[in-house]
Amino acid sequence: MATIIQAKHSKGTVNAGEERLLKFLEVNLPDDYFIVPNVEFANVTPHGQVQYLEYDCIVLTPHSLYNIENKDWS
Repeated sequence: MATIIQAKHSKGTVNAGEERLLKFLEVNLPDDYFIVPNVEFANVTPHGQVQYLEYDCIVLTPHSLYNIENKDWS
């Protein structure tokens, strides 16, 4: 079972779809995987403006890093 790590300034899951995704990943991924939901990174553009990039789910594994964009469409 994977480990969920909450980012320091994260507000938790935004909707029910993200909650389902986290539960699915937590149960189905191996023990040495880490899941980081709802992370924002500051990015400075070439014009000096700061924009915040939001990632729904980042999965850290021993061999790679995955970004999962969650869409809860019916």
